[in-house]
Amino acid sequence: MPAKRVLAFTLAGKFGHFRRGYASRTGLTYPFPPRTALAGVIGAVLGISKPNPAWTLDPDTLAVAVKPDVPLRTMMIPITFRQAPPGRGSDAQTATLIPLEFLVRPSYTVYVSIPDEERMDDLQQRLEDHTSIYTPYLGITELIADLTYLGEGLARPEPPGAKEVATVVPKRYCWLDMDRVTDDDRCLFQEVLVQNAGHPHVGFRPPERYLLNLNPHPLPMQLMEPAYRFRDEVITFL
Repeated sequence: MPAKRVLAFTLAGKFGHFRRGYASRTGLTYPFPPRTALAGVIGAVLGISKPNPAWTLDPDTLAVAVKPDVPLRTMMIPITFRQAPPGRGSDAQTATLIPLEFLVRPSYTVYVSIPDEERMDDLQQRLEDHTSIYTPYLGITELIADLTYLGEGLARPEPPGAKEVATVVPKRYCWLDMDRVTDDDRCLFQEVLVQNAGHPHVGFRPPERYLLNLNPHPLPMQLMEPAYRFRDEVITFL
């Protein structure tokens, strides 16, 4: 497994909402931006048009990892949705009140690696200059995101075994070290089921399960597959 060139930046804002696809009656949010949302943020910076399934789904085209920088908090806000056709005013029959769950002042560190060096250089320059082709946002267009460049470096392969993992981890190749989790009150872990976007050729893809700490602290884990070490942290790509 070769080393990867990685760019790191902070993704933050006043509110965030990454809707869980299976929450039909209430708009619940994921506690972190899933791969598709991160691909959208990076694609907005670079000006990559949608839809682009290869960019969103193919790990050989885009590798991303994410970790919370602050304790994750949410609140429910009732939002009125209007269903009136164009040219017709809304009334009680066409307006629906739906509670949406929002992340409050979320902040994440995002690690991105793109094999295309030209795109990596472009992304680095735009992050440094705080410019983007399109406006990045935290899930929905009303929630503007603030991106702060943190630097670049090499993510080097880390062998499997007992690790303190800073980022969100796919559950398929790890398990929690429960003895250490129980003894550490900074560990508030959660397992999250994330739907995968369908592929135009492959079709349906099963959902992915992830583990994360709702506090900004690494989780003690046993990894069954290699991870990466970036600076002084162990990270895993989504």
